[in-house]
This record gives sequence, C-alpha cells and structure tokens, in this order.
Amino acid sequence: CPVAACLHWGAMWGPAARADYVDPLGLLSSTPIRLKPLRG
Repeated sequence: CPVAACLHWGAMWGPAARADYVDPLGLLSSTPIRLKPLRG
C-alpha cells in the first residue's frame, strides 16, 4: 500500500493451489450492497 494504513481483503479466485488475487472492487460492481442492523 502506498499509504500508512490500508485494508487488504485478500480476494482470490480459483482453486486454492493456483488462486489468483483479484481486484475486490470488481466484486462489488455487480453485487448490491446490503447493510444489516447492529441489533436484531
């Protein structure tokens, strides 16, 4: 990361032995984001 702190998602695609890192933002583009309540 070029900044002091960053979030690493570790998003990988493929079989465990040959998995490739993917851009996690690409996983969000087609998926609607739903926030769950803190309680209940």
